[in-house]
Amino acid sequence: MTTKSNSAIAAIPLKIPFLTTPLLKDVIYLIIFIPLFWLLGFDQLGWPFLAMLFLAKFILISAKSGRRLFPSIPIIHAVFVFLLFYLCSGFFVQNSVRLITFARNFSMYFSGGVIFLLTVAAVKTEKDLTDVFWALTIFTFITVFIGALVIANILDFEFYAPLYHILPGKIKNLKFARALFLKKPAKILHAPLIDVFRLKVFFAFANPLAGLIDLTIPIQFILWGTTKRRLLKCFLLATLILSIISLSYTLSRGGIIALLVGLGYLGVRKKGFWLKKMFFTILVFLVVLLLNYTLPSVEMFQQRVEKGFARKDPREVIYNATFKSFMELPLLGHGTQLDIPGRPDLPPMASHGTFVGILYKQGILGFMAFAAIIFNLFLMLERLIRQKTDPFLRKVGEFLSMALVALLVQALVIDIDIDSIFLQLVWLFWGLITASYLCYKREGRGTGYARV
Repeated sequence: MTTKSNSAIAAIPLKIPFLTTPLLKDVIYLIIFIPLFWLLGFDQLGWPFLAMLFLAKFILISAKSGRRLFPSIPIIHAVFVFLLFYLCSGFFVQNSVRLITFARNFSMYFSGGVIFLLTVAAVKTEKDLTDVFWALTIFTFITVFIGALVIANILDFEFYAPLYHILPGKIKNLKFARALFLKKPAKILHAPLIDVFRLKVFFAFANPLAGLIDLTIPIQFILWGTTKRRLLKCFLLATLILSIISLSYTLSRGGIIALLVGLGYLGVRKKGFWLKKMFFTILVFLVVLLLNYTLPSVEMFQQRVEKGFARKDPREVIYNATFKSFMELPLLGHGTQLDIPGRPDLPPMASHGTFVGILYKQGILGFMAFAAIIFNLFLMLERLIRQKTDPFLRKVGEFLSMALVALLVQALVIDIDIDSIFLQLVWLFWGLITASYLCYKREGRGTGYARV
């Protein structure tokens, strides 16, 4: 029997994903359907449409239940302020092509913010948390299993997503658009010394795949401690092993270092002999991988020096140009990246770093709002870790703090918004942190929030 607080949507017998399903199911379907979205090309342009649908559901559920879906807490305020400053920065975009880029990027952050709110509204209990954790783990397994087939040369493919063929010509001809809609599981980099294979599977680039693995390995640790079924433990172990293998084939040194730092942070925060043995094994393995993939990079750099390709570090050129341009509009930013004058061969300004990118594109005000989001995430995790009444949520706080540290370390050297799938998962992850904290704060069901 459907309770009064389940809302009219949940009472409809026929369940159509995202239309008539409860919000918790929407979160789970959102994760599980990512491979289908990727196959169709929906993963790059479809998120804003889903976000509008979710907003309509929020309004309908609140109207039917007569209750608030979201609590009035600082992190939600910070999210709204950040999106507002992001929108305001669009008034300073300098040309029409970059305006298209801004519209795409803002729509991804907007949909990410809605997914954050969806997760906060949907996840009300520890069981809800566990269900979403399993959905993320299943998606990760699908991703790294396909990655293993690609690594073993059992599977290979290359095609443009159907949605790419109906894009306007002006957008279709953009190099960035072609990169996003070209579906291939790996990228081959033709370096002067060797050809480099980088695994990416469902993502547009290899670094976001490394980011997914960094976020979900801690979640696999959480689930390991919550299940006693041998089959599920075997599934988690297989996912962990394939995740580490896939991480190594992304060649993402930032991703490997981020996981190392996250493990180190967790090792300091969490005591336990079995954990120390596991961390030691993984740390040694990752250090070996890091050294293995650093040495070829040194050789390639030396080769480029000999051939005259590396007279100046490209990142140094990018950062210098970024700083000079930033000083022109420091408060609200340029709205989007700009090309470096006279250097069409290099990535645009504000590349190679999320924090530098936000500071440049959204200015000091937008950066402060973004920093407030991160600060509140750490504050909520710290409260979960320090509380002593709920061991499960304390464990969630410890392992999600590991994932957050890894994410922030990787964000120092990559743009988290370069791939729309990864950006949505980051916002969903932030929503899980917030929902975990609210689970702890919620003493009962009569809290004034709609149960959906």
